[in-house]
Amino acid sequence: SFSEPIAANYLSKINNFEVLGTPISTNVSTSTSLKFNGENTFAFTQANRNLKGKNFVVDVMVNPSDERGDMNVFMHGGPATGMTFGITADRHLFATAKGKTVVSDSIVKFNNMLHQIAYAVEQGADDIIIKFYDGSTLIGDQAIKGVYEGNSIVYLGIGTDSTTYFKGDMLEFRLWNRLLDTSELNEYGGKTLTGYESGLLD
Repeated sequence: SFSEPIAANYLSKINNFEVLGTPISTNVSTSTSLKFNGENTFAFTQANRNLKGKNFVVDVMVNPSDERGDMNVFMHGGPATGMTFGITADRHLFATAKGKTVVSDSIVKFNNMLHQIAYAVEQGADDIIIKFYDGSTLIGDQAIKGVYEGNSIVYLGIGTDSTTYFKGDMLEFRLWNRLLDTSELNEYGGKTLTGYESGLLD
């Protein structure tokens, strides 16, 4: 389940994944998740999102396969100028933008369950601050020089390298056009939203 019905959320094309019921690490015991097979598997929205110079948050529940190393969760923009969020082989979170990759200070323990992670982007006059969250807990922040100028559709399960696909389960993807504090991440995490929450784009 996404934060809105798929039809309303303009999810126009789905490639090679199946829908399964999967346990999640919240007060909800089971829910419907997207299962990506890691082989040319991705989804994307039809609507463009202009994130040029803007603060935003990507919030999603994932259960990455133990069989895969580095994998991409989210991409916005093109291969040369886009931004990618993902998970490293040792289960740190990473972000790539402006030709630079930064990683979280700590790993995330998924324990073979769907688990909430979040990437927050705070843009200044000449730098981008990426904050990594394990649930609602901050596990690192890193700076990238420059300003992100992406304006494109949103991709799930693929990154700007166009090769490192996500393998595993994904549930409740959200894109917010504002920063969320830890209490909001905790409040919204692992829950199906109404679609009318302040700042919720997708």
